[in-house]
Amino acid sequence: MVRSVAGSEARGGRRRTGSEPPNHTRDRGPTQSSGRAPSPEPRCGISGGQFDPATAGFSVATRPESRMHDPIPLAPDPRDPGSRPRLPGGVVVRDSPDEVIDAMLADFYLHASSCVRTFGDFQLAISATPAGEQMLRRLMYDLSYRDFPWARTRLWVVDDLFVAREDERRRSRTILETIVSQSDLPPSQFHPMPAAGEHESVVDAANAYAGTLREVLGWREKGHDRLDYVYLPMSRGGSLAGWRGVVGNGGERLVECHQD
Repeated sequence: MVRSVAGSEARGGRRRTGSEPPNHTRDRGPTQSSGRAPSPEPRCGISGGQFDPATAGFSVATRPESRMHDPIPLAPDPRDPGSRPRLPGGVVVRDSPDEVIDAMLADFYLHASSCVRTFGDFQLAISATPAGEQMLRRLMYDLSYRDFPWARTRLWVVDDLFVAREDERRRSRTILETIVSQSDLPPSQFHPMPAAGEHESVVDAANAYAGTLREVLGWREKGHDRLDYVYLPMSRGGSLAGWRGVVGNGGERLVECHQD
C-alpha cells in the first residue's frame, strides 16, 4: 500500500491517538471489516516527521479489569536510542474508550477554536481507519460540538489506499461521507488523497499532494506554516493511523509512499 506522509514543513500542531472500544462493543478491526482480506494496494497518508514538544500527546484507553493483574514489566530500552521515534509530550490515561473520546473531543474543540481566532483557519488532518471512526461519529452527532468551526477548517487525509476513487475501501471516501457531507465544511476545503488513475504513478500522486500542502500552508506566517492538529488513531494491533512500527521518517519529504 502507498501512503503519503506530511514531514518537516507540515509537522507540528497537536497529535492525538485514540483506541478502539473493548470487546463489549463491536470490533471493527481491519480483518473483520466487510469480510474482506487486507488490501495489497499501495497507500497514501499524512504523518509528521516530528512532534511539537509543547503540544504533542497521546490519549490511551485502559480496560478497568486490567487493574486486577500485576503490571507487566517493561522491556529494556534498545541499545540504539536513535532507532526509536522521538515522541515528546505526555500520556493521558482514561478508564474507558468513552472517557478517552470525551477528553480528546474537548481538547480538539478548544484547539480548533483557538486556531481560528489566531490564524483565521484550522488545518486538520485525520485518519479514517476503523480504530478512529467512533470518535469521528461522536464529533458529528454530539450536540456539544454542533458549532465546531467547520466553515473555517481545511481537512486533510492522513493516509489512504491508492485505489480508484469509487472504491469503498478509500478512507477519503469515508471522511467525505462521515464529515464533509454532514457538516458545513466547503467541499473546496476538503483535500482527499489522489486516487489511482489520476496520476501516472503513485509517486506522482504523492508529490502532487505534497505540493498542495505546501501551497495551502505557505500562506501562513513563517513558523506557523504547519498542520494544527493531526488525529492518529491506534488499532488493537498497535498500528498508528495504518502505519506499523514507524510514525514518521523525520526527513524533508512531506509525502511518503509505502507498499505493504
